[in-house]
Amino acid sequence: MGEWNINYYNEKLKEGNEYERYVVKKLKEEGTNITLIKTYEEQINVGESLEGYEIKFDDKYKETGNLWIETQERSDIKKEYVDSGILRNDNTIFYVIGNYDIIFIFEKKKLKEILYEKEIIENNMKTSKGYLLTTPECFFHSKKIIEIKTNDGLDSWL
Repeated sequence: MGEWNINYYNEKLKEGNEYERYVVKKLKEEGTNITLIKTYEEQINVGESLEGYEIKFDDKYKETGNLWIETQERSDIKKEYVDSGILRNDNTIFYVIGNYDIIFIFEKKKLKEILYEKEIIENNMKTSKGYLLTTPECFFHSKKIIEIKTNDGLDSWL
């Protein structure tokens, strides 16, 4: 893996881990406790959490108005893609994705149904494949939405 890929991967991993902790805190405030799985081996064999939640940070949502729903990934452009995200075979029931302003909770099975209506595309880094879900689609298909209010009472994601 090239140095730029390692740096990119490490930065995204750090952002993702920070966001996971943020979401766990927000969901606990809503009455849902999540136990994140820490080791790579357990994440592969079980899933991201004991309760079946996978949490993803979408740092481009505010800019684009689309969520990236991942279906495959690879750590290096020289490697083959492997199923990930909604196609990974693990204990995931709920796919939690958003940013620090809004959190969407989807049923994984619903996102898999939508997959067949969407065009699968590759990200710019050529490390991930998936599809885009527009804001109206997010509101329509999500099981739950947590909007984070700013101090002025306005929704900061608008």
